[in-house]
Amino acid sequence: MGDRGAEIVPIVQGPAKTRRFFDRIAPWYDRINARIYKREWLNRVRSEFRGTRVLDVGVGTGFSTGELSTAVGIDLSLEMLKRARYRGDLLRADFTRPPFKMGSFDTILFAGSFYYLP
Repeated sequence: MGDRGAEIVPIVQGPAKTRRFFDRIAPWYDRINARIYKREWLNRVRSEFRGTRVLDVGVGTGFSTGELSTAVGIDLSLEMLKRARYRGDLLRADFTRPPFKMGSFDTILFAGSFYYLP
């Protein structure tokens, strides 16, 4: 996003600032990710997680786990969730205050969202 003046905003600066950042870049998010994540990586992730209960933290538009019906995606950004092409469940939530019981998932995926956690 360099030409648009965007910068990485870690969540330690606050969930509200992180949410605003991702609300702002939501229209370009998939195009940005297509440059970062290779198709082979996506296929591997999706095949390894198929049939398991996956929590996708910072799901964004569902780019990583969008084809998995057993995935639950959480994100701070409502604009990202609005753009999600997703077959699993979506929830606006802050992972630092998870709305799930321990053991609810087999796998937790942080595809690019780990940078924004405290």
